[in-house]
Amino acid sequence: MARNASKDRLQREARRQQILDAALEVFSRRGLVASKMSEIAAAVGLSHANLYNYFASKEEIYAHLLGTAGSNFVERLSEARAQPGLAIDKLRWLAETYVQSSDIVKYFLLVLQAKTVEMFPYEEKQAMIRQSVDNYRPLIQIMEEGQRDGSVIQGDPEEKALLFISLLHGIILLPVKGYPQVSLSAVDTIMRLIKSP
Repeated sequence: MARNASKDRLQREARRQQILDAALEVFSRRGLVASKMSEIAAAVGLSHANLYNYFASKEEIYAHLLGTAGSNFVERLSEARAQPGLAIDKLRWLAETYVQSSDIVKYFLLVLQAKTVEMFPYEEKQAMIRQSVDNYRPLIQIMEEGQRDGSVIQGDPEEKALLFISLLHGIILLPVKGYPQVSLSAVDTIMRLIKSP
């Protein structure tokens, strides 16, 4: 009986996604250096050797997840810009999305590790940093929009954007530091800091 190439491809893509999901858990908990391919394989029920049919190395998986982290961030900012209402409403949507998502902190930890730990060559690290700065442009644009529509406090929009995202990153990292996860009321506090009186 002939194999269905399309079905095989879909199954392979589904398995690949399972591997990436498991790797996100392992890497966010243990980091790239301490993680092993065998841990990722065990998490998805594959043999260590079979994992290499999907990815050549843990570094390849990590790099793929870093790309996903950047894409997800840009996509989330684009979704925020598309929200109805004033800029402050868009920022609230973004903040609530951040606080409610369990994957954001995992991706953020991967990016943070990649930028701070000696696991990538200097040139690659600098490229990641430049890309991160570029990824924040839509957030700066929302701040500028808010200053024009009167919903966001005046001042340097880049500084306001970095303050806003830094507060969100701090909040999502609280459980990692052993504190309880905050409720959506924390979003109200952040919004009061940037909302125009």
